Amino acid sequence: RNMLTPLIVYAMLAVAAWNLSGDEGGQAYAQVHENFYRRAKQFVEDAMDEAHLRSVQGLLVLANYEALVGRWGTMWNHTTMARRLAEGIIIRDTDFPWRGVQRGGYDFEYQRVLRAYWHSLINDIWAAVLMDKQVGGIEIALPPRPSHDFTYRSLRLEPADGTPGYRVVLAADALKDPRRGNTAAAGELFLLVGAINNAAYLFGHAGKRPTFETFIDLEMRLTEWYRGLPADVRLDDATVARFTATAARADLGEIISTHLFWNFARLLLMRMGLVLSLHDDPALLRNIYATKAFYTTDSRALQFYQATMPILTPDKAASYDQWLFHFCRCMSLQSAQNIVTLLKLGERHDVHPGHFGAGVNLPLVQVVSVSLGLVRSPDSQVVYTAVDHLATVTRTLLRLKHWFNTALLLLHLFLSMQDAQLILPPDPDPDASAIDPPPDPACPFPPNHLITELLRRLCISFEVFVNETIQAVRMSTPSKHRVDPCISPLLRHLPLQSQAALDAAASQEPDWFKYAPSYMRSAWKRLVRTYKSVDRTASSDIDEHHQA
Repeated sequence: RNMLTPLIVYAMLAVAAWNLSGDEGGQAYAQVHENFYRRAKQFVEDAMDEAHLRSVQGLLVLANYEALVGRWGTMWNHTTMARRLAEGIIIRDTDFPWRGVQRGGYDFEYQRVLRAYWHSLINDIWAAVLMDKQVGGIEIALPPRPSHDFTYRSLRLEPADGTPGYRVVLAADALKDPRRGNTAAAGELFLLVGAINNAAYLFGHAGKRPTFETFIDLEMRLTEWYRGLPADVRLDDATVARFTATAARADLGEIISTHLFWNFARLLLMRMGLVLSLHDDPALLRNIYATKAFYTTDSRALQFYQATMPILTPDKAASYDQWLFHFCRCMSLQSAQNIVTLLKLGERHDVHPGHFGAGVNLPLVQVVSVSLGLVRSPDSQVVYTAVDHLATVTRTLLRLKHWFNTALLLLHLFLSMQDAQLILPPDPDPDASAIDPPPDPACPFPPNHLITELLRRLCISFEVFVNETIQAVRMSTPSKHRVDPCISPLLRHLPLQSQAALDAAASQEPDWFKYAPSYMRSAWKRLVRTYKSVDRTASSDIDEHHQA
């Protein structure tokens, strides 16, 4: 039925060419994907005038490309346009060309529109959270959730009898998709993410403090969402076995992504609760993990759900503020640990982190912020737990390279760890570290420095780590004359004090310069200039927003 419009075709070619440009020998595609993107944009106005399901799909594919290359503002515009178009089609309830394709009362076309709407809503909320903006239209009556999930592996096209074109035939397993219920569950979750983001936005930008009742209500809604997950979306042994028994690694990645964002939502909520309990300036929202009150904790807080832990209940606390801080800190540590466990689950079952979707960069930013605070803890077990978190995130970033513009997040992590005071205490479990490879003798940092320990766990040399970071940043930067501001939204979620420390570090050469060859010193300076240029872009965006 001619669902492949020029907008969809050119947007798909742009995504494909961009992915190929990152491979070895893919330099020929470096400008091709941009040309395809420009052609696709020429058909956006036609899509808006047509207001058809294929218009929604085309805008979502176009937004997918823009998420990959970091055109965040344009991506947000197109996800919002796709959401409005899909909502209009649902309300109008007309122009469904495949009305006759049903199985047991299941309206294939209507469900496709519902899925398109909820995917556009999910992307719309994610873009707003990333851009640190308020999410609109989530407190009103929304279209129904899709009752089924399916993939195009579950249907086929057959020649139509006596008429031009094709007819759609549903396969026998069309309604038995292994991810059944994931779209509806993810949609419900992102509505909660939007509500938490709006409360944090009003708190941080307008000084409107959420009430304690609002905080508890959001926490209970998150808990109820998790308890009500469909069986096919739960990450238990049976679900993992069902996916890994086949080649459905991408489907398992979608399920992991849903759980990643549930923990991300908890981190957003607990961060706000920490600041509320301290009755402090809302500006502390970005810096709360770097405060001494947060990282001065012991290893028992990492096992919050264990019955043996002496939990501080409200009746035993000196005040509700003390209990709230204790509760939010424990939940923050637990959520960060859960995200790392999910990343390791993907590694164990050979799921590429690209299957987690573009939204994976926000959970990674939160884990980096939490862990860079915890490495300063007086408890050595907490410190080495944070080191394990940073190693897992770094390994994920190295696998993603320039995907979803996480390259400069890797650079930020590398620059943040230049602090000479990040000397680690003795490992509380020396037997576990004895089987790991020894530290890289060529590493210019002391043997007990955070970077040295991180590289030892990653089993790579310092030179390889620097070169991998340089290559990732180079691939994510269109040209040496223009620094892509794609990372600027991520900077809004990182601690401000880390950027201040980098300002001081950038004004003088690091100590390890005297050990490094000239090409590495010049590469380091290029990376710092890239980061500082992007950092200024982010700061100016924030200043303009405050003035507005």
